[in-house]
Amino acid sequence: MTKLEKKIRKIIYRNYGRRSCLKIYKRLGLRLLLNYANYIDRRLIIKEPYEEEQFAFFTGALREGGFDLFIDVGANIGLYSLLAARTDKVAEILAFEPDRRNNYQFRTNILLNNFVDRIKVYDAGLSNATGGVEFLQQQGSSTGKSRIGKTAPATTKGKDYRKTTIGIMRFDENFHYADRKIFIKMDVEGHELQALQGMTGLLTDNGCVLQVEVFAENLATIEEFMAGLGYTKFQEMGDDRFFEKL
Repeated sequence: MTKLEKKIRKIIYRNYGRRSCLKIYKRLGLRLLLNYANYIDRRLIIKEPYEEEQFAFFTGALREGGFDLFIDVGANIGLYSLLAARTDKVAEILAFEPDRRNNYQFRTNILLNNFVDRIKVYDAGLSNATGGVEFLQQQGSSTGKSRIGKTAPATTKGKDYRKTTIGIMRFDENFHYADRKIFIKMDVEGHELQALQGMTGLLTDNGCVLQVEVFAENLATIEEFMAGLGYTKFQEMGDDRFFEKL
């Protein structure tokens, strides 16, 4: 897409005079409630490339890999879960999204695509403990950058975030799976180690492929943790790191 084409698309789709405007669009073969004021939504609205390589790998893996469970950790507005449901190849889909704004938008997208019986959504974050935790809710143009305060990246600027509290849970305390083939996507803005620590039982007792967004400063720690569980990194796409033990 050229700069001129991008500019024209922005002019066509922009909602002048309104900070936030939700509309339904047909994108990625799905009906999606999208907000032009939000970064990911806007890229989809103006048809600008967004994680195309990751989506292609993900949907291809689900169609061909024989996975019977997909776990979406940090689901945002639900794109990965919705794509998983659309493939109709995964028997069970669990999604976790603690930011209430994203959670409600995600649930609307489930309804729009008739996936109410296909996707289970939990309004909590995953961690290595159960309870409540300080949450930094992004107040700018990207709700996907909301994060848990204790493990927020050093680049986090307080003026861009509003402090609130969310519920967190240890996956292994609430779910028990064994001998399953599982695909896990994780995008939790710096809280990856704690979320993975909370699902060591799952990672040990099942054959899993993981797509984990990991910033460079945390990569060595995550690689060491995953190696300790018998997982190897087999691919990278931007900040997304892929691990497997099948």
